[in-house]
Amino acid sequence: MPVGMFPLALATAVSPLPLLVLVVVLLTPRAVPNGLAFALGWAASLLTVGAVTVAVVGTGAGLDEQGVAVSAIEVLVGLGLLFLAVRHWGRRPRGDAATVPPRWLLAADRCTPARAFSIGT
Repeated sequence: MPVGMFPLALATAVSPLPLLVLVVVLLTPRAVPNGLAFALGWAASLLTVGAVTVAVVGTGAGLDEQGVAVSAIEVLVGLGLLFLAVRHWGRRPRGDAATVPPRWLLAADRCTPARAFSIGT
């Protein structure tokens, strides 16, 4: 692995969303099998993404050799994510309005190892 890829790998490993989901899965009645299944699913998905990336891009691709099209796509994706963030922020509950927990959080008590594995992927 090139040295420049280490920060990306570290950021992926400690990203907050999978860790949050793992904590929720570990609070279910069958914590150990569900936690192991989630971790296996998460690892499998990371390995799959890594293998596909290496297969498509190759190991010799330089990080500084971006074309105009790639840069334009990155800008468009960034603007789209910014739009979604602003829209989500505008729709947040105001004041003392009650918030409804997400359905996946309410369904955590019925989580099985198979469902935890699929959540991990």
